[in-house]
Amino acid sequence: MSWAVDSWTEVEARAVMLGLTARIGGPDSVLDLDARHFLALLEGILREDDGRRKQVNDLYAASVPAPKAPANRGERNREIARLSRLFGG
Repeated sequence: MSWAVDSWTEVEARAVMLGLTARIGGPDSVLDLDARHFLALLEGILREDDGRRKQVNDLYAASVPAPKAPANRGERNREIARLSRLFGG
């Protein structure tokens, strides 16, 4: 996000060029975009540079939760019994 603040004129220019702002009935500025479109615009601009693309990919890779360890058979049976009692099975 600090990149977007430092390069705000570029972000605004890209939004206008893409037709996201400055159109009749559309948002008046980049800050009027909904959060999803605003973040997608920033990510699209960031991904145009190879170095920044790698940083974004690394950020996403690091945010993936570690896989959950498989439950052992006794734990699984207790969970099935609990759900069975809960739902009257």
